[in-house]
Amino acid sequence: MCRHLSIRNIAGEVLDLSLSPRGAHATIVVADVKVAIANSSWSVPSSCQQVIGRDLGPLQDTDNVTLDSYQVVVSIESPIRDLSEGDLPQRKQAIVDLTRLGPRGGNEAVTAVIECFEDGEYSVRKAAAKALPKIVGGSRQQAITAVIARLEHRLHSVRSIALEGLPLLTERGDDHAITAVIRNIGHRNPYIREASLQALRGIAERGDTRAMDAVLLCLKDHVGFVRTAALEVLPHIAKRGDQLAISAALEFLNDLHSCVRQAALHAIAHVAEQEDQHALLAVKGSLDDRESVVRHAAVHALGKVASRGDLSAMEAAIARADDQSVRVRHEAVHTIAHIGDAGDQGAIAALIERVLDESFLVRLAAVRALGELACSDGRAITAVIGRLQDSVYCVIQGAAKTLTMITAKGDTRATVAVTELLERCDVDAAVRCAAVHVLAQIAGTDQRRAVGATIECLKDADETVREMATQAIPQMTAPGDQHVSEELTKLLKHHIRYVREAAAKVIVKIT
Repeated sequence: MCRHLSIRNIAGEVLDLSLSPRGAHATIVVADVKVAIANSSWSVPSSCQQVIGRDLGPLQDTDNVTLDSYQVVVSIESPIRDLSEGDLPQRKQAIVDLTRLGPRGGNEAVTAVIECFEDGEYSVRKAAAKALPKIVGGSRQQAITAVIARLEHRLHSVRSIALEGLPLLTERGDDHAITAVIRNIGHRNPYIREASLQALRGIAERGDTRAMDAVLLCLKDHVGFVRTAALEVLPHIAKRGDQLAISAALEFLNDLHSCVRQAALHAIAHVAEQEDQHALLAVKGSLDDRESVVRHAAVHALGKVASRGDLSAMEAAIARADDQSVRVRHEAVHTIAHIGDAGDQGAIAALIERVLDESFLVRLAAVRALGELACSDGRAITAVIGRLQDSVYCVIQGAAKTLTMITAKGDTRATVAVTELLERCDVDAAVRCAAVHVLAQIAGTDQRRAVGATIECLKDADETVREMATQAIPQMTAPGDQHVSEELTKLLKHHIRYVREAAAKVIVKIT
């Protein structure tokens, strides 16, 4: 039997609930009411509720519901207790509940969550750092001050999570926060130095000289991952074209650690201005690095620093399109498309080779790149038509789209090739769909064979192919085309119902 309850909060708002017993002989208890409130628009977690009856005393979860109205108040006593006394799952759940409660938990919740920065379990500390911004509400200064104080904590684990949590609380340019973080840049623990750099990335404004000085100092660090972190932060603090930052990054292109060289190239890609010849020359020098991750970063940087039409850069990118690494080849194709001029024969030839790459990611990138550079190019059109039979569906889709971009309406050679593909009996539905889509875009109204092949698709066993054909035929048919009308009329007598329906649908569209 359903029970209707009226729940009132301290603000005087009323929530109407309808609850049913869970079993044939079960009764409704207070815990059921709490769950219903938690799932309502009030969204107060069960652990943060106290349900009060007529005697104005809090009820226990196991108490039976006997009244028609109750009052509920927000109480964080239970999650606060779990944070200090509970086991790991209880502490984590308490943070989840306080996060869901949000600013309604008040300063007590904020203080309790900040104290979790000192928890012995990293997962709890991490959860607390992520939860804090959602709990503090609009007034954050007290929380920021408390987190900054923990940047001086004797335990490295506490400092580290405070550095991780601070950028989530502060606005960029917060002078107090930046000063506190920079003090940790020189900490003896390299992990604290790394965390300080990551924090600086989130709170320093671009062009901040103090932050830049701190980052440049860390570039001299004897620990490789700290240098890497400094290079990763550099693009977020340096302004584009900052020669001091660019020069500093260039010094690390020969670093012993590949991750440092990779980060240096990434920094150059995002700080150096286009056509910076000094940076461009250095990037080209890294294209033959022994590590594929560095070559990949170098090819990416090449695309960022080189200008469109730069022949020397294009030659370098084309050379890397034949790299043994799939990721490098993939990035090289993107770079060729980015810096190549439309109609560049060298670029088009390189992309046509990659259309047959063993990796479908490279094939797809090459097909798409041809769409940008190879308009009306016969070799490119032939190569892309071949990809309509690719083994990977996204490549087929990419090839179909590219063909509509690079093929002129009425192009006889391309139309015949796609029509022949559509007429074959050994191609699957995905290929047939792609072929019909392409013909709708490139076939002229006088190309009877293409129209006829598309009409035949109305008989296709695949519903998607038939639907594609019903959309394509009107685009390929001139107004009042008697031949097409006659062919469609014949299909109205076909023995299969879905063929008759498809033909009727097209007739409606063209008449």
